Amino acid sequence: LFNNIFHFGNNMYLQVHGTAMGSPVAPCYANLFMYYLEQQWLNKHLISSLKQQSNSIHFNKSIGIVMYKRYLDDLFGIAYGTESEVRIILDELNELHENIRINYELSDSHVHFLDLNVNLNTCQPIHSSELCPAAPCHAVSLSVYFKQLGKFLYPHFSSYHSRAMKMATIKTELIRFVRNSSTISSFRSTCRQFFQRLRTRGYPVSFLCQSFAQVSYSHRKRLLYGSSARFKSKTQPPRLMLHMTRHPVLDCIRWYPLRNSRMASEQLQQLLSKATLSWSLPNSISKLLVRAKLSPPQ
Repeated sequence: LFNNIFHFGNNMYLQVHGTAMGSPVAPCYANLFMYYLEQQWLNKHLISSLKQQSNSIHFNKSIGIVMYKRYLDDLFGIAYGTESEVRIILDELNELHENIRINYELSDSHVHFLDLNVNLNTCQPIHSSELCPAAPCHAVSLSVYFKQLGKFLYPHFSSYHSRAMKMATIKTELIRFVRNSSTISSFRSTCRQFFQRLRTRGYPVSFLCQSFAQVSYSHRKRLLYGSSARFKSKTQPPRLMLHMTRHPVLDCIRWYPLRNSRMASEQLQQLLSKATLSWSLPNSISKLLVRAKLSPPQ
């Protein structure tokens, strides 16, 4: 914490504020430090904490924090009160430490959090009548959020990546779209944008149709909560991993016919039937240049 010494040029430096970038333990005690500061603020403004402190069944407070969540340096919360009242509460959070400042965005309808659009929609109550009207209820809906400065530079179709890698990249994005979309209409809208962005990266329509067919919005419940397959018995024998360096020639090998080929021995067929293939890219010129140690100029 107090001995972050580093070398730059011909000089030695001691870092006196913050911690060393890249240190494995830095996020751990940074989270502990932020938790310590947050608790001082939450004990004063979190409504559930104030209820416990009051020990009164008649506790009634219309101004305060209802929910507060943090993921690293991204915060999400719900508060009661007017905009000016909530700003006063949040400004107190910025006064806890001189070197910590939080930029916040207030809205009564929608906010951005991580890769989500969080929308607060007003809906009609289920039980309501003219004699006994009910207050309108609210529902939270989610959709995918893209940053305005995003370049969407997906791997080009003519890149060195294998066909399976490209399909896996598309499948991973589609799974994220399913999880982050509360309605099928928002999911379809996001998929249309994704489809056009991939077309600009050289992906043919036939390849995209095959890739998009891997994921359906009907799988959302399973993708959110998992399936019973995750809880299968661990007594099953582990699969054999065959790790190879990526090479274009490997695309010419038809692995599935080879598993059932009469030319393959019985042992080879059993081996391939239990094997899972994995690939790694060979060293590129850029990696070799980055890792090269250059002698300092004389």
